[in-house]
Amino acid sequence: MVFAMALAYSYSYSRTIILDEAEKNARNLTLSVARRIEQEFRAVEKLPEHLCAFLEAGPCDKDTMLRLVRRLVEENREVFGSAVAFEPNSFQPGMHWYAPYYFKSKSGITFEQIGSDSYDYFTKDWYHLPKVLKAPVWMDPYFDEGGGGIIMTTYSCPFFERGRDGAPVNARGIVTADVSLEWLSNLVRSIQVGRTGYCFIISNTGTFVTHHNPPLLWDSTCTPSFLGPPGGPLLGIIEDATFKMDRLTFSPGTVLLAYTDGVTEAFDLEGKLFSEERLREVITSVGQKTVKEITEVLLEKIDSFRKGAAQSDDITIMALRFGSLTSNLTSGK
Repeated sequence: MVFAMALAYSYSYSRTIILDEAEKNARNLTLSVARRIEQEFRAVEKLPEHLCAFLEAGPCDKDTMLRLVRRLVEENREVFGSAVAFEPNSFQPGMHWYAPYYFKSKSGITFEQIGSDSYDYFTKDWYHLPKVLKAPVWMDPYFDEGGGGIIMTTYSCPFFERGRDGAPVNARGIVTADVSLEWLSNLVRSIQVGRTGYCFIISNTGTFVTHHNPPLLWDSTCTPSFLGPPGGPLLGIIEDATFKMDRLTFSPGTVLLAYTDGVTEAFDLEGKLFSEERLREVITSVGQKTVKEITEVLLEKIDSFRKGAAQSDDITIMALRFGSLTSNLTSGK
């Protein structure tokens, strides 16, 4: 009886120590990962802040400013695009909108003037909020209809006319640095958390910024794209939070591909990841095949990429094609 009690106590005590140690390790790992991601964000923040300081220091001609904005995008891999958006008449008398924007596209660094009747940037959160707050602001993820045409998050930094004491007097405009959500998701997924753990980012307002394994979606044109984030608070984080319902309409032939992280995070012998980009390339080449053939080819590509490297995680793939039951049966889909 005494032996049994001693054994039970020893088990309970050992279990408590193990759980406490596991919790301590998890907290330390979380802090370490948070610092690494924070360093990446801080590196982005410095870019528009430095440009704002330059614009406040004195007159800057158009060519110099455009050259600086282009270099900001060209020389920083984490930045998708950057704009300098001016207040009405601030850049030039009689000019209501002036917002030169450089961003990365398939053809290289692309330029657009984003201010117009159809895109009144003065009403956009990325411009209005930092102007009103007189302070830099990170935006929750949004779809950029002004230039890049992608889901992104933006760091917006205001610049001012300043008084003799250095205090801001009148806002002259906003400098932005855009970060694509795809780049940010790739950064988060590149951080290894134990054997099966993963990271995600939640904004200050509770919005789920990055999430794991976004599904791929494509139609008969076979141009696959990753589904964006849900755009609302994470379940259980904020009490009495409200959620909006989104609707996704599939046309006949649309395919949805869901997968576990063992797909994009399959390693080769050199430690390189299969990655979302390779996944998209494979799907682009085989997207018109039957869903059975799509999954088989994808598994073959992953196995070929690994070149004998051990499987790092489970690999599960599900492909669904929307269409009539009859057409699916007769085509073997």
